[in-house]
Amino acid sequence: MNAYLRLLNYVKPYRWMLLVAFICMGVGSACTLALPWMIRNLIQKALDANDLTSLNLVILISAIIVVILAVASYGEQFLMNYVAQRIIFTLRNQIFTRLTTLSLKYHISQRTGEMMSRVINDVNILQGFIDSTVVRLIQEPLVLLGGIGFLFYLHWKLALLSLVLGPLIAISITKFGQKMRKVSMRIQEKMADLTALLNEVIRGIQVVKLFGREGYENNRFEQENQRYFKLYLKGTKLQAASTPSIELLGSMGIIIVLWYGGREVIAGHLTTGDLITFALYLLTISMPLRRLSRANMAIQQAAVAGTRIFQIIDLQETLPEVPDAAKIEPLSGKIEFLNTSFGYNGQNVLHQINLEIKPGEVIALVGPSGGGKTSLTELITRMFDPTSGCVMIDGYDLKKLNLESLRRQIAVVPQQTILFSGTVAENIGYGRADASFDDIVEAAKAANAHNFIIKLEDGYNTPIGEDGVKLSGGERQRLAIARAIIRQPAILILDEATSNLDTESEALVQDALSRIMRHQTTIVVAHRLSTVVRADRIAVINKGQIVEIGRHKELLARGELYKILYEGQVME
Repeated sequence: MNAYLRLLNYVKPYRWMLLVAFICMGVGSACTLALPWMIRNLIQKALDANDLTSLNLVILISAIIVVILAVASYGEQFLMNYVAQRIIFTLRNQIFTRLTTLSLKYHISQRTGEMMSRVINDVNILQGFIDSTVVRLIQEPLVLLGGIGFLFYLHWKLALLSLVLGPLIAISITKFGQKMRKVSMRIQEKMADLTALLNEVIRGIQVVKLFGREGYENNRFEQENQRYFKLYLKGTKLQAASTPSIELLGSMGIIIVLWYGGREVIAGHLTTGDLITFALYLLTISMPLRRLSRANMAIQQAAVAGTRIFQIIDLQETLPEVPDAAKIEPLSGKIEFLNTSFGYNGQNVLHQINLEIKPGEVIALVGPSGGGKTSLTELITRMFDPTSGCVMIDGYDLKKLNLESLRRQIAVVPQQTILFSGTVAENIGYGRADASFDDIVEAAKAANAHNFIIKLEDGYNTPIGEDGVKLSGGERQRLAIARAIIRQPAILILDEATSNLDTESEALVQDALSRIMRHQTTIVVAHRLSTVVRADRIAVINKGQIVEIGRHKELLARGELYKILYEGQVME
């Protein structure tokens, strides 16, 4: 119920459109109820009286009613669909906005398919509810109540008899609805599982093919699809059983009414025309009963979908920002870790880190995999907050800095290159919204990407495909570096930035990076130690702690972990 109340807030901007749509529904309901009455007039005033003038008049009025009904139906459907689409448009935007503002911690803990399911499948269910079911919930009761009124007008005893099965019908609708809500929740959860698996396999299709696991993945998808099918079939059985059950009760009522009505006609207490009209009104109100039983199923599905959608919109899993957060532009790039610890999922990743990075300094973070190097850089960009201690930039605790202005002055080249479908220029320009084409070209040249770009079919306007699939690994990496360079950051973070490059490309990029490193504070996360020998300082991180720090020659002279790692790579 809470989801439906929330939806009313989205309806308010379109209340006048809805008012017109409701008027159209009222007119349509009145026309639907008028038609059986016109048939009564046709029988009693025209056919029984053999009156041709009355016949023509009744037919003319009936034709006018049919035309009005068609116009009203068009107006109601168009307006309701328009309002539904606008509400769904707003909801989709809100869900997407919420997903982009949620913390990295949330995204790491969630499956991509689950989020996609809520944005697409749940919203589609809600859309179907708004543009069709809502109409039924308003229009059908009008026809139902109006039809019952006409039944009592024609013959009150017969009307009471026809309604004797009403409570049984109401109980049936309620029972089916309760069962359908439970099944709907499981169906939508299973659809999320199916979407997650599909997304996972498509993203990893190269690995699937390389390891010859097509059969395995096909089997896995078939099993997941089978589970979804069985649940959906269960829901279909409930929905299929609901309508016939209600129709059976309604039909039994009509049979009883016809039996008693026939006796009343024979006894002279009821005319044949009134009995036929009474039967037509029974048929007229039986249609709303059927539709309302189907609508009840849609209500339960929409309740589940609405709940899941608002769960996303209401999430507060974001990094808190103080009301008067400071905006420091430009940053000098001084970074301090003061007794900084960090962990997630109950595991500590960094322990009591104390480190000062001077403005313009190039510092390398090296050490065994899983030691916490990348986590350290994620604290600088405030993707996460430390569990204890603090991170300072230019003397300010990161928690007291405006997040947008902070990240605007930091550029990161991640280990896993992420590009977007679009052109080469759009991907480089992604790093700075106001970048000109000349800025894009200069950034590409700085990353030594210009030469391969101009050889592409359309140069900088060449589409690179989803995730840059049309480019080689080295080309994709250089575009990511150009995207970082164009930002002209105060702090540059290179997380294994040359890991996917061949020897020739690496030399080109290292040459470019050596030039741009002089203009900002640079943190280099590296596995290949040969790439960091020129760093101002090298911090060796092992098991979440800084175990050594110094220049390349100093660390070699100490003969500790750095020397072991370096000599091991030299031997390789």
